[in-house]
Amino acid sequence: YVIFVPNPYNGNVVIIHSGKVGNWRARNFFRELEPEACVQAVSLPYPLDDLDEWWDDLYVETVSPKELPRPIPIMDSHPVHDYDEVVDYFGPDALNMANWSVVNLVDWSNNATTPGAESGSIGTCSIYTIQMQSQFKSDYQMRYVYTPQAKGFDELGRFVKYVDSNVREVAGFNTGYSRWMDNHIAISLPTYDGQEVEYINYLDQLRPHLEQAKTPYHTHITEVIDGRDTGSIWAWGPGGLGIEWHGTLNYTSFEYPVGNFDFCTVDTTCQPQDVGCNMNGDDDSAGATRK
Repeated sequence: YVIFVPNPYNGNVVIIHSGKVGNWRARNFFRELEPEACVQAVSLPYPLDDLDEWWDDLYVETVSPKELPRPIPIMDSHPVHDYDEVVDYFGPDALNMANWSVVNLVDWSNNATTPGAESGSIGTCSIYTIQMQSQFKSDYQMRYVYTPQAKGFDELGRFVKYVDSNVREVAGFNTGYSRWMDNHIAISLPTYDGQEVEYINYLDQLRPHLEQAKTPYHTHITEVIDGRDTGSIWAWGPGGLGIEWHGTLNYTSFEYPVGNFDFCTVDTTCQPQDVGCNMNGDDDSAGATRK
């Protein structure tokens, strides 16, 4: 059973899945998805038994019968207008993500061969999926969904073109920032454990891949954990959606010091006089720029 809950403040939709409903009469309220919605883009990628096990491992306290059960994040879906852009972005000639991370990249499409597709009852649907693990020791998927027969597809194309041009106008390689970059997913890099591995541990290692993919981005430190400067690369991505890459820095590529995220400047760069924001002095002042 699936409930779509639109957020009127940001245009996003929260999709809540459950294997059952409390009142059997409520089943009458659930209808089949519209064919152009592409059921493969909405359906859960994991068996209910796995989901129940992950939920039990995450929430140890008893859920009050007076409260709604707490959900766990399983999947994000994002509509795209140019599917080839997404495939090319994560592919070997751009970000080349499969070469340096422990993820599965799945390119799926019904190729309009599903019965009824030619008649228009079932439209074209393509899904590009990044399969990975979450911080909750469960699996997680990011899906880019292409459904050209769906309502609003042309408006989606105009919107993506607008936000992409806006971001690229004000942000470059480790410079600038756009409010549209706040709309992003977040991916954490694995922590370096002293062993030589083929995947990326540090944000510095990710930098050349982002620039090869012609990705606008800006790097900031957010905290120091176990003596390591930890932060994120706030980067743009395909389909009008940004990606925040979180991890540690070893300063093999980025120049020390990397400042904090300054919310009081246009491009998020700390001002020289703001020692607290730069995190390179003994001043304990707040991160906001002082005048």
